[in-house]
Amino acid sequence: MNNDKSLEIASAALVTSAFHHRITVQPRWNDFDMLRRLNNTSYFDYFDLGKTAYFHAVIADDIDATNVNAVIANVNATFVAPVNYGEPVDVLTAVIAISEHSFYLEQQLVNNVTGEMKCRCVTAMVSFDFKQGGAIPL
Repeated sequence: MNNDKSLEIASAALVTSAFHHRITVQPRWNDFDMLRRLNNTSYFDYFDLGKTAYFHAVIADDIDATNVNAVIANVNATFVAPVNYGEPVDVLTAVIAISEHSFYLEQQLVNNVTGEMKCRCVTAMVSFDFKQGGAIPL
């Protein structure tokens, strides 16, 4: 990736200090490919762990899995730098926008020693009524 593009991606992301939720992820052997780099599909597993921990932290009551009404409508990831085997990583999570029916999360996978951003992910989540089959107000 050229330096101009890397700077553009980094400047578009929230600065690390804007995130108030962080979890450390323990990479598994099978998360890595034969080049000892984190497989692209594993990033989304890590971001899911971050979302789950975030929701448990911000929702006072236990999450009732039978009454969840937020669904993922869109996920976009920008891979900034590879995660190498043995590299310590954290997932940072923040809500960056809220509208009538949806909210947006930004997540970053960062090296927890150097702070280097490895991947940035923005997820649109919609409040959804499964009985009605459509979006509802948050």
